Order: sequence, then C-alpha cells, then structure tokens
Amino acid sequence: IDYVLAFPQGPVERTIYMKIPKGFKIEDGRTDDYVLELHRNVYGQKQAGRVWYKHLSKILIEKVGFVQSQVDECVFYKGNVIPNDREELKCINCSIA
Repeated sequence: IDYVLAFPQGPVERTIYMKIPKGFKIEDGRTDDYVLELHRNVYGQKQAGRVWYKHLSKILIEKVGFVQSQVDECVFYKGNVIPNDREELKCINCSIA
C-alpha cells in the first residue's frame, strides 16, 4: 500500500463529477463545456478519509485475518495479543518497563 497516496486508493461510493482543472488541455479549448467523472477519491473530498478507512478495514478483516477491537475501532490485532486478566496485564507491563 502506498501510504502517501492512501486516499485516492479508496473506491468512490457514488458518481462524482468535477470541473476541468486549470491547465488541463481540451482539444477545442472550451473547458466550461466539460466535466470529469472521478473513478477514485481525491484529497480534499469530505468523504475521502471515511471511504479509505472502510476500504482498509474490509481488507484487514476479510483478506488478512485481523480482528477489530471492540473498544477502539481503529485498532486491529491478529492472534491472542489481548491479555485475559489483570495478572497477565501486570506481567506484560513489567516486561516492557
């Protein structure tokens, strides 16, 4: 995954059109008569971050086998990485310190 271009990799949820940007060349030169249909999200769209998160979450859960945390939906884990009780948590904290 190219994290620099993360948002444009997310799929577009609905049909979106935009005006022709300045500097884009059209054969007849009349850019006011044309619009572009977007097939990918672009930076600056309000929904781009949400669409990217949904796209990434689906891949992590369905294809890679991660489990989404029930406490924090931005945290994904794989395997038994969550301590079962307080004693196990204390052991983990001691080994980290």
